Amino acid sequence: MVTLQIKQKMTPSILSFLKKEWKTADIQYRGKEVNWKVTKLIITAYEGKKLVGALELSYVAGVMHIEEIIVAFDYHKKGIGKLLMQRAEEIAKKEKLHKMYLETGKTWGVTTFYEKLGYLKTGEMPKHNCGQDYIQYSKFL
Repeated sequence: MVTLQIKQKMTPSILSFLKKEWKTADIQYRGKEVNWKVTKLIITAYEGKKLVGALELSYVAGVMHIEEIIVAFDYHKKGIGKLLMQRAEEIAKKEKLHKMYLETGKTWGVTTFYEKLGYLKTGEMPKHNCGQDYIQYSKFL
């Protein structure tokens, strides 16, 4: 009989199991072993000593996720978001990643911003965070 358990933390035995089984699955489905180490970075923008923007990203297996980008409201429409996104893309290219993606609120008025940066709408996420509709954008490098 199989029993199920819920854990709040990874244990060494679970980590060992995952490493072994994912290696087998990667070889079977992808034809090679994949490095699943996640790298996380935060890019910040300052005007003098004042923090005016931040972009948090992570990447793994050739794909970068823009987890969040925010610019101080007083600094909107001044190119700071574009600079943050361009720096993220520079990192992606340097790391030889093949894709970048993000999610954003459908009604937030920023879809044109991402489209001007070369992102394509690749999905819709109805009733996502806080019940709001989101759009997924991707950029293939």
